[in-house]
Amino acid sequence: MSKFVSALTLAFIFVATMAHAGIAIVNDSGTSSGVVSNTSSYAVNLPAGVEDGDLVVVAIASDTRATPAAQGYTTGVEQGFDGGANGCFEFYHVWKTGDSTSPLFSRATTGSDAYAVVALAGAGTGTLVDTSTGTSSGYGTRVNLPAITTHNNDDLDVYVSCAQAAAAFSNPSVGTIAVQQANTSSSVAISTYAQATQGLLGTQATFMDTSQINGSAVIALIAAPAP
Repeated sequence: MSKFVSALTLAFIFVATMAHAGIAIVNDSGTSSGVVSNTSSYAVNLPAGVEDGDLVVVAIASDTRATPAAQGYTTGVEQGFDGGANGCFEFYHVWKTGDSTSPLFSRATTGSDAYAVVALAGAGTGTLVDTSTGTSSGYGTRVNLPAITTHNNDDLDVYVSCAQAAAAFSNPSVGTIAVQQANTSSSVAISTYAQATQGLLGTQATFMDTSQINGSAVIALIAAPAP
């Protein structure tokens, strides 16, 4: 019995102290972006550096609230803004060799979109999202990023900022802008923040160079266990 208790105790210690590796944007062209106008279906060009096992995050800002979808891509967050007329969307997918590098996103109605993509290495391939949420903001240069609670040390918070028209994003209150794309009808940016300690991270913000009606979405990605 004592040997069993000792082994069980060691197992709990191992689980409790298991380290998590960090998540990072892949080297050499780990981001991409683009724009489309008045269409219900379009290809999103993934980063040239995407590799087997990378986690792909796609952010879309649209002048329509209709949610697009692509085969194999999970909707992390979908958030309406501008009275619900516009959409701010965040999707993720574990990319495998042989998957399309230009997945097709489609919806029931036409719209004009800006999209941005990051390919991330080091994310777990099981349940990827700790928590997810979005927010809608009024007219201004501040995009409010909602609070989020993570459950692991070294989780990566992936924020999507959307604007109603053309805008340049800068100076997030935490983390850095990874990629952004402006369109005449909508603009989008992805910023990331490595949250060293699990728990609640309060409301943050991304800023724009011009006042716009805006919205945001955020997911927290669970880091893969260290080998």
